[in-house]
Amino acid sequence: MTYFNAVAIVALFTTWPFLAFLGHNIEESEYHTRIIIDWAILLLISSVTVIILVYISKDTRRNNAVFSFGIFIVLLFVYGPLSQGLAGLGIGLEAIRLAIWGVAAVALTWAAWRLASDVVWRKAMLFGVLAMMIVPILEVGRHLLLAEDGNPRPRPAAAATELRNPRNVYWLVTDAYSRADVLRRSFGWDNSAFLEALEKRGFSIGHESAANYQSTKHSISATLELDYFRPLDRMHRRVYSRALRGFNRTVERFKGFGYRYIHAEPGGGILMTRCGGLEDRCINGLMTSAVSLTEAEIGLLMLTPFFHVVRNYGSGIVDFAFNDASRLAATLRIEAETPFFYFAHILSPHPPDRFEMDCTRAKTSNWRILDSKPKRYVNDIRCLNDQLLALVDGILRTDRTDPIIIISADHGNTFRMSIEGDPKDVPADAIDMVYGILLAMRLPPGACRQSFYASISPVNLFRLVFACLEGRSPDILPDRHFIRWRNRFHEIDLSGVAPNATVLAAGRRRFGLEGPRASD
Repeated sequence: MTYFNAVAIVALFTTWPFLAFLGHNIEESEYHTRIIIDWAILLLISSVTVIILVYISKDTRRNNAVFSFGIFIVLLFVYGPLSQGLAGLGIGLEAIRLAIWGVAAVALTWAAWRLASDVVWRKAMLFGVLAMMIVPILEVGRHLLLAEDGNPRPRPAAAATELRNPRNVYWLVTDAYSRADVLRRSFGWDNSAFLEALEKRGFSIGHESAANYQSTKHSISATLELDYFRPLDRMHRRVYSRALRGFNRTVERFKGFGYRYIHAEPGGGILMTRCGGLEDRCINGLMTSAVSLTEAEIGLLMLTPFFHVVRNYGSGIVDFAFNDASRLAATLRIEAETPFFYFAHILSPHPPDRFEMDCTRAKTSNWRILDSKPKRYVNDIRCLNDQLLALVDGILRTDRTDPIIIISADHGNTFRMSIEGDPKDVPADAIDMVYGILLAMRLPPGACRQSFYASISPVNLFRLVFACLEGRSPDILPDRHFIRWRNRFHEIDLSGVAPNATVLAAGRRRFGLEGPRASD
């Protein structure tokens, strides 16, 4: 076997995990560049390794070395699904799952070594990996055919409008923060003290507010575009990606008023709501070490046993760090930038957990962005509440424009119950948990504040804000809600959604929480 053939074969085995990951997560294709870079790095390392193996192997054993090495690369990325399966069978100890994978990997790599002596088995292994690549290739191809061209382009500048009383506007998006009644029913947590503290600071509370969509990208983009997607829109990134990065009707309107646009990224390698270039100032994500991973790279790492090594021992070199409300307070330049629209996506209380029980920063994050530990979720809400109140107090002390402040969630807790499938079959408890959201607005007194209503949904937030700024009645849309099914939006009616009465009674038992209790 020549060196070229060896590298080509290993390249095939190395490509499958990345192609499969990209195909499975194609809707998050903001990350495709980083995924390709990671693939290229592993391909380089694999190519150098296989060249060394070919060089030191006897002529009769080169096929064995190349194919067994290729199979081992595939097995590295099978660890994640295998580990999840073993955990589902009750094997909770990570060391045992690693040991089981290690034994299986050694056995299968040895089998590949033995079988690679036979040309039939070599062809079977090649055809096998090619067959596994068909579905992800089709997924990526379908997505590319529908993709928009190039980078987001600026919208035409809106006609300048003079405001009589320009106020700074802050939109603080808390990720996956459930509504107070949902927290009480499903997590045994009483959030009333926090809401009362906001009310004392002039906020109106959306005690019946619900998300329009179940995902961050659709919720935030629809809010910024001041309108819904068409119910039959396919969930392709073209319908939301530009809006998340500043190219939307809300920013356009503010620019037309002569406002500056300040965009605070969430950090943690979250690229959906990264700065897009239209902002007057970009507040970048927090960096605490030499290398910052994206959430896609965390997902890739979790497929391999290396995830546990990096998470437990690589904190000084690699991080997965996030901006929080306390950091945002230090980024304000109120006097110098007034008037402005300040948008901040705070990835909390969305997992992974950010705080220790004393509300200091978590010393070791588990990095699992889809974790569902209820105690940690409630603790992060408790600590985030303190940070938000401190941030609001700082704004109110220094902002002389009598600002409008919005604190809202993009969606509720999406980690405890699944709402996949036919909408009519989704349990009411799950819909209640996913769609019930925190929403609070500090609005000018008078007709503006009186236009607020308890069930206002995110799509109407800036319709109300612009009406307040312009001194007119708001053009409010009907509050509608959509669920994801078969890659399309399907409208659901939340008016009849009532959680099962047993949820309240069984909440503490189910989640092992101490509640209900008042927040600090």
